[in-house]
Amino acid sequence: MLVGAGVSSIGSMILLLRARGTTNEQPYELIAVDDESAQVPAYLLAFVFPFVFVTGADWRDAVAYGAFAVLVGLLVLRTDLVLVQPVLLAAGYHLYKVQTTSGFGGIMLSSVRPQAGQTIHAVRLSATALKLTIVQP
Repeated sequence: MLVGAGVSSIGSMILLLRARGTTNEQPYELIAVDDESAQVPAYLLAFVFPFVFVTGADWRDAVAYGAFAVLVGLLVLRTDLVLVQPVLLAAGYHLYKVQTTSGFGGIMLSSVRPQAGQTIHAVRLSATALKLTIVQP
């Protein structure tokens, strides 16, 4: 089960990093930037840790863990939790909560630390998520 979770995590990371590859980059001027990468340990404890000690001794246990896995999957798909992945952190990507002069407020995925006052180019991953592509000096 853990191998499946690892494979799906890596697969979703690859899809996420390629997401919207054909979408045009938009410029944004950052007015506030907060590092949100600390969410990763909470994600691990809440969504991965319960599956570590699965023994599958009883069919009822398997049904309960399956229902929990479906619930976690729905939460990840319906929120920006898909961005909170340990594999992304290990690959050098961090999550930043950003505000822009254009009124955008949400999460940004980036391999470099952006600063307030910078103009960046990013692609939209969702209504509340960006992926940084270029930082302008």
